[in-house]
Amino acid sequence: MNSEPKICVKKKFTKIKNIPLYIIGWFTIIFICFLLFFPYYAKYQFMQKCRQENHTAEWCQKVWHELREFD
Repeated sequence: MNSEPKICVKKKFTKIKNIPLYIIGWFTIIFICFLLFFPYYAKYQFMQKCRQENHTAEWCQKVWHELREFD
């Protein structure tokens, strides 16, 4: 009868211990996605702003590549 409460406590401790690991894992996945898609979003924003200033898409693309070469 004594061993049963220990098992129950052990399961709850394991569950409590896994919650921070679960949260850290999700934040890591979200952070990696952000790092992968941020450059595409920055280019999209630049192209939208450039097109709103009535420049051609080719000119905007050329300027974007020139800016990337400076980095």
